[in-house]
Amino acid sequence: MAGAATDPRNTGAPWVRAARPPKRELLVSLPPPASRTAIVDLMFIVYVVVAVLLAVVLAVSAWGKVTGDQRVTAGFATVGVPLAWYRYLAACEAAGALGLMVGLAIPAIGVAAAVGIILYFIGATLAHVRARDLKGLPAPVVLLVLGVVAFIARIASM
Repeated sequence: MAGAATDPRNTGAPWVRAARPPKRELLVSLPPPASRTAIVDLMFIVYVVVAVLLAVVLAVSAWGKVTGDQRVTAGFATVGVPLAWYRYLAACEAAGALGLMVGLAIPAIGVAAAVGIILYFIGATLAHVRARDLKGLPAPVVLLVLGVVAFIARIASM
């Protein structure tokens, strides 16, 4: 055949691509990557656990502010929060707890509640830092972190 590509070994046969060598088998079988629905389901479970835990803590804290529990009032006196603010702060905590629970069915409400909780506990953390109350600082920081986890988990589970 004139003009046809030939085998580099000069056998005169037309050029044919060599077959690829077979793929080697792995000694260990890797699991398939997680599907999107599995990740969404896992994030929803994380949200449910964190939201219920956080809602209970917020409800108990709000009740302590409304009833004037000494443990709550002593901590607020240390930070310098006026007594007149207790009802408003209790309402914010109760709204956050309710929003987290409604967020189980309506994702946007859960996200909004988590944002409100994050802002609330940023303020609480700053109040403790401003008052140099390092003894009372861990509680709002832990609740802030739980609020962030609830926010991320609810966004990821939508």
